Amino acid sequence: MADKRESFPSLEIDGTEVGAALAARQHGDAALAKNGAIGFAFRDASDNVVMPKLNSAGQLPVTSEASGNGKTANGKLVGTQTQADVAVLTLTPDKRYENLDLIVSCFRDSIFELVQVDDATETSHGEFLVGPGCVSLHAKLQEFEILAGSTGTQELIIRGENANATSDMRAIFTIKELV
Repeated sequence: MADKRESFPSLEIDGTEVGAALAARQHGDAALAKNGAIGFAFRDASDNVVMPKLNSAGQLPVTSEASGNGKTANGKLVGTQTQADVAVLTLTPDKRYENLDLIVSCFRDSIFELVQVDDATETSHGEFLVGPGCVSLHAKLQEFEILAGSTGTQELIIRGENANATSDMRAIFTIKELV
């Protein structure tokens, strides 16, 4: 017969100064005047238990940003008074994209348009104008979100067109592809 080890519970001091087994604490119990071991745990994406870790300010680090990969497109277009592609980014089918950051510029009056191509369908997501006193425009669209289609050509394009005289146009943009 094997020796069996006795169980030694952790103890707390009760009101009579006598050691007693720790009292269980349940979710929602008020912490006031409670002693005992209180454990906090979270589940990770794999359903494993993980303990919370506080930052240096004693706060739980929380982010609302989804994880993803930055994608960038940039280009230069010789001046034209006909709308043409300045910068083109090929999108991954069925992926969600967010947080668009773009810069467009030209020394002359120009109209830039942000276009999403989903197979044969084009959707305009806005126009950006530059001209005297504003030859470059920076737009950071944090709430911008699109979903690439499943089939065919999937692109995000900045198109440009000079308004009254031709001059080279430039565009660069980044967007986050969510994983």
